[in-house]
Amino acid sequence: MKKGFVFSIDSLIALSVTLALLVISASYLALVKDSALPSAFLKDFSMDAVTVLEKTGLLESAVDTNSSTGIAFFLNRLPQNICIEVNIFNESDTEKAIMTVLKNGCTANYEEKSSLKRSFLAGSEPSFYIAKVSAWYKISE
Repeated sequence: MKKGFVFSIDSLIALSVTLALLVISASYLALVKDSALPSAFLKDFSMDAVTVLEKTGLLESAVDTNSSTGIAFFLNRLPQNICIEVNIFNESDTEKAIMTVLKNGCTANYEEKSSLKRSFLAGSEPSFYIAKVSAWYKISE
């Protein structure tokens, strides 16, 4: 006698249902986008930028000399697809920036923006200032 496999109708139905579920779940997972990754990158990028500005003394120098050239030079050397804006506020007025520096070629046109604030001291008699760094991806026009 020959031995062989016998497929019953119920096993074929179960197999087809399983395959259909796999195909549906795979097509759904292909449509899902990982939107948390760009947000995390922008947050890390703005955090790194403000740390570099603080540690190199560019924030303090900008306030002491009332010149944003050092900050502008730093911003313009960053990757082209990232836009960054630095606002510096006096402790007494956190609504109106005493200095604003925007990377060349960037406009405030974005889908998603990450902002970070850092406090620092500057001046011969140190005063308290707040730097707000905002980063976003440049949108092609």
